[in-house]
Amino acid sequence: MYWSRVKTILIILFVVINIFLLVNMVISLNQSIVISDKTINNTVQVLQRNDITINEQMIPRRIQNVSFLVIENAIQDTHQFVSRGLGQSYEKQIKDSGTIYTHQTKTLILENASDFIYTDTAAYLEIGDVTKQRVERYVRRILENLGFQMKHVKTMEMIVQDDLTYVFTFKQQYDGKPILQSDIRATLSPGGTLTIEGVAWLPKRVEDKVPSRQITSVLIEFIRREDRPKDEVMEITNLSLGYFPGQDIDNFKEVHAAPVWKIEAITVNGKTYEGLFEAIKKPIRP
Repeated sequence: MYWSRVKTILIILFVVINIFLLVNMVISLNQSIVISDKTINNTVQVLQRNDITINEQMIPRRIQNVSFLVIENAIQDTHQFVSRGLGQSYEKQIKDSGTIYTHQTKTLILENASDFIYTDTAAYLEIGDVTKQRVERYVRRILENLGFQMKHVKTMEMIVQDDLTYVFTFKQQYDGKPILQSDIRATLSPGGTLTIEGVAWLPKRVEDKVPSRQITSVLIEFIRREDRPKDEVMEITNLSLGYFPGQDIDNFKEVHAAPVWKIEAITVNGKTYEGLFEAIKKPIRP
């Protein structure tokens, strides 16, 4: 009887300890940095002394931990990627512009080991009556066939030109953060030819959660940047946190995209600026 009661107490104790550890782990994973109003005000004043203005409300007060994003290059498995777009039966040609795969009215050109151009000269037959919504649904279906996870593909822009050419711009995101350089552009010509071009990057997972830099330190670094326009009054128009796969990464199977801050600005004379800044305190990957 006594031993049974002891076992019950121990089980309850272990459950309580596990709950406590779980709560602490969740809190740690979601730990954030809160920037004081004084720090924000001081940063804005330093920017102003350097002829840079910013809407103070644009500066995030709470910065959560950030992670690296693992991105897979779908073209590394060329046969699977082409089969998704054209079916199992296709012809292959190698030219200076890239490797060209064709099947009936469809063509898929692979360039630089991660860029693709998909063309279908008879897309209008499947789209039917052309509207923005119909074209968008059809393009998204093609992208899904090619292996893209549509929950990560966001429609950024839809334009109908004067000659009735439909132009769509898509950008990939992960957990609400944009993947830089991942734009996909789709065009439907008045004659019914659909062209989709972009990079075959597939976001997979996040790794290495690390503390974020304070955005105020990023703004101070922006002041010192040699590539930003000097001797002109400049307004910061946007601050965004995203993932940057890096330069010269055409031939890869997987890459760890680093978290970065992107600063967009414009001068009084209309010059635009876009700059990327590390979002982690210390790089932990080469």
